Amino acid sequence: MKRIAFLPALVLLSGSMFAQQRPLITEPASTVPEGMTRFGLGFEYLQDATFRLSGLKGNLTRAGICDLRFGVGPRAELRMAWTMQDFLGISERFPAPHTERLAFSGNSTSDYGDLFVGSKVRFLDEKNGWPAMGLNFAAQIPIASNETGIGNDVTNIFSALVLERHFGRLKGFINMGLALLGDPLDAAAQDDLVLYGIGMAYPVTSKINLVGDFYGRAGSGRHTGIPVSPDIIASRSGIGTEQQKRLRVALQIRLGGLYLDLGAFAGLRDTDPSSGVVFGLSKEFKSPF
Repeated sequence: MKRIAFLPALVLLSGSMFAQQRPLITEPASTVPEGMTRFGLGFEYLQDATFRLSGLKGNLTRAGICDLRFGVGPRAELRMAWTMQDFLGISERFPAPHTERLAFSGNSTSDYGDLFVGSKVRFLDEKNGWPAMGLNFAAQIPIASNETGIGNDVTNIFSALVLERHFGRLKGFINMGLALLGDPLDAAAQDDLVLYGIGMAYPVTSKINLVGDFYGRAGSGRHTGIPVSPDIIASRSGIGTEQQKRLRVALQIRLGGLYLDLGAFAGLRDTDPSSGVVFGLSKEFKSPF
């Protein structure tokens, strides 16, 4: 009984919130302080990752997930994010549009991850019960090749309104926006999906935050530049631009000037990885320029 009673006692300890983003996907309205740089380095192991465009399924290891953020003003930050290497251990192959393009043999494949560049601007601070508000923009630039079965070779654009509000020691944040996804099967088309995310952070102690978010994208807003049969649109829509519904829960732990995160991942759609683990480190320091 002593062990069971320890957990609720720990949650009730008072603590001060420290601001770190890893490993959440949903963005808060707060930004990196002006003149500071925040660098995160992480690792993810995701089970049952499905690549419908290339016809591959297996366990995906993402090594060296880098997130670099610069505070360029009291209300703005710039961001670059990329993955040093993605490794896919293949457990299943199935017919798919890009199966014939695959340029490897065996039961594994690997590639660099795509590059994300973006910015976030907070235009309202939290005040008088109203949440802080901001806008988040990002572009996904293709680096991973479709010949490895991991990349789509398309450029995607993301934009979202971000909200953040405190409820006592609990911090909540919401994202709502659009994902303009290039269609890897039709250069004249794109899929426009709704982005959503809801996240929370709670200071368990002065050195530990409990964090989590539920996020994804939904819809089937396909747009083409040329007349296309509705049957063709229905058969192709969503391949490479799948809807998502995902959950992350983690602990952020402050270790001196470093921040460690340890967490779990769950995919709630059949096209999402089924489950996984995530962990990483991040550090904030004065910008060198």
